[in-house]
Parts: sequence; structure tokens; C-alpha cells
Amino acid sequence: MFSRFRVFEFRLYKDYESLKEGSVADCLTDLTAGIPERYHLKQLVCYKNPDTRTMVFDVIAEALSHGSFVNLTIKPDRPSQLGVSTPKGLIIGRGYAVLEAKNVTSTSGANHQLLKIFIAWSDLSWSGAWSNA
Repeated sequence: MFSRFRVFEFRLYKDYESLKEGSVADCLTDLTAGIPERYHLKQLVCYKNPDTRTMVFDVIAEALSHGSFVNLTIKPDRPSQLGVSTPKGLIIGRGYAVLEAKNVTSTSGANHQLLKIFIAWSDLSWSGAWSNA
């Protein structure tokens, strides 16, 4: 069920694409009446620690296994960064849907945790490791 404020915004602007503020979590809450959970990786004390990354990956994989919607966003440090593409092809401030979380073992025997992400409104693609490029 949509909140009254979102319905008002939709009627005022005629579509959600025209809105400049808000979050994917707010939108999904309006659409599904679900309860959002937010994790800010930079606020985790040791987010660069491999054990912490594994914990975050496990949380994402578990959520997906239960049919949850999972969204990732790169929060800009300043407003001028919104919509700017990173060197790897991700767009700052845009919401990415997480479609899959997989543990993969390479031919060398190394384990890798991969996320399959999707953004509907961009022609840019990830150009880092494991990309299709």
C-alpha cells in the first residue's frame, strides 16, 4: 500500500522518475509494506577486514534466500558526486538491485564472493574484475 505522501508526490510529478529525493528502501516499503534494514559499510569498524566482508556477504545471501529485495547504493560524499560514474563503471547515488550472491571457486582454487547486480536506467556497465568487458 502506498503512503499518502508518496501518492501525492506521484500525482504532483506524474511519475516517480521525476522525483529527486527519497530512497529505494522508502519506495519498497511503500510498495510491499516490508520492513527495511540498512547497513552502512563505512560505519562498520573494520569493513575492509575479510571477515567483516564475509559477514556482510552472508547477510545479503541469507536475505536473498528468503526472497527479500536487496539494494546497494554508493552514498556520495558531496552533492556534486551524484550521478558520477566511478572508474569501475558504478554510478554514485543510484540504486542497484542485487539479483544473486554466489560463492565461486576459481580454477586456481581461490574462493570468491560475487554479487550479481542490476541497474535498470543506465547504459554503463561494471568494468572491474569479473566483468563482461
